Amino acid sequence: MAQNILFSGLYYAMAQFSVHYGSDPMNQFTAIFAIFFGSQAAANAQQFGPDAGKAKTAGTKIFNCIDIPTKTMINDKKRIMGPKKMPKCIGKIEFRDVWFRYPTR
Repeated sequence: MAQNILFSGLYYAMAQFSVHYGSDPMNQFTAIFAIFFGSQAAANAQQFGPDAGKAKTAGTKIFNCIDIPTKTMINDKKRIMGPKKMPKCIGKIEFRDVWFRYPTR
């Protein structure tokens, strides 16, 4: 209901701009729909805000664990000299009888 009122007001304003200022209706439609769909996309993206904060916290914890030096890392002379170049590996992966389950939906 509110969306219909919004669009009817926008169409009325478009008509007034066309009559009084001679603006092109195609440009008006383009602008209105760009604003409408852009705001809708921003509203949809906003719902992931809390998850982004949790993901950053989890990533920080993971990288803090990875960065802790171990005794084997300290004693390994190859690791001190730099990373070893790995040979190029080419292979095929085949999935059979794979299924996904989403219990929360």
